[in-house]
Amino acid sequence: MNEMRFCWIENTGDLTAQRSITRAELKRVITQQIIAHVQCIYHHEQMACALYQTLAEKTCNPDQRDLLQRLASVEQGRMQRCVVLLRRLNAPLPAESHSAIRRVWIHLLSLAGIRWALAWIEWRKRGDARRHLALLQTLRNLKR
Repeated sequence: MNEMRFCWIENTGDLTAQRSITRAELKRVITQQIIAHVQCIYHHEQMACALYQTLAEKTCNPDQRDLLQRLASVEQGRMQRCVVLLRRLNAPLPAESHSAIRRVWIHLLSLAGIRWALAWIEWRKRGDARRHLALLQTLRNLKR
């Protein structure tokens, strides 16, 4: 058997001497991580879109309402990009999340005001960006 073998630690994504796997197994693991990452982003975009729509409904300022509705449509576009990527990966689309916890979060954030809601959305997006960069770094390490 002349297969190249890699070593992988799943929690950090770093190559190490912990567990030896084949290239096919490595591809499967990386694909699963990409799918999980895109599904997580999809859920965050879904939540942001719902929050923008709720804030737009509650605001009295027509300029703010217009801006929040445009931000909601931007989030819907991002969700569509996630759907396209998940279809390319033959992955299931995440189900619409209408849980009680989600509704409570949206309600509390809308009561806290636009500044707090936008800060929360920004915080979630920074977390997504950090996970995205970590995944890209893993892929770069594998090319070496």
